[in-house]
Amino acid sequence: MCVDSICNLEQNHQENPPNKYEFADIKDSCRIEYNGESIEFSIKQLINIKYLGQGCFGSVILTQLEHRPDVIFACKRMTLEILGNNDYSSQCDLRAMRDVGNDRHPHIVNFYAALIDLINGELVICMEALETSMDKFYSTLHSRIQPSSNLLDLFIRRLAKHIVLALDYLKSKNLIHRDVKPQNMLVARPVIFKLCDFGICETYNDSISLVLHI
Repeated sequence: MCVDSICNLEQNHQENPPNKYEFADIKDSCRIEYNGESIEFSIKQLINIKYLGQGCFGSVILTQLEHRPDVIFACKRMTLEILGNNDYSSQCDLRAMRDVGNDRHPHIVNFYAALIDLINGELVICMEALETSMDKFYSTLHSRIQPSSNLLDLFIRRLAKHIVLALDYLKSKNLIHRDVKPQNMLVARPVIFKLCDFGICETYNDSISLVLHI
């Protein structure tokens, strides 16, 4: 569990349905680089392991590749529509993940692939799977130990530093996250915080925010 690591700080539907939005460059299969290995798979090979959470525009599921228990993703599934908020959110999320998630920034969740689920009419974004989110981690930390004020200070300073580094990197890409909250801060060992969920991300030019379009 990540709680063990934080303690060390103190010491040191139908196929091609006509009413669904289509992404021309995304298919139901792909090839990716995963931990130095080239892997090809299709949407049918993704096996759901555990439900992780639900947002306004989609759900996130811990997913394993069929016959490959070592290949794990956090898959965000969003229903595709021709019009409406889901269409806007899915495009923003995918555009931002492609812009920043491929760069392997230490404080932004890694992006692996985007697939179309033709049966369910969903965009599936395959991302790095991390242990927990900040909102769950903080409550677990307090339930397991009684952190000292010094430990909490170190914890908060590290959290702030990592998220600010992530936001600064987004700024270098002319992106504004707009939804920074504990649920969108993921925790990895050894106490590394990463920013995720770019569904309502916007781009900016000089201090004037502009809606991100694809």
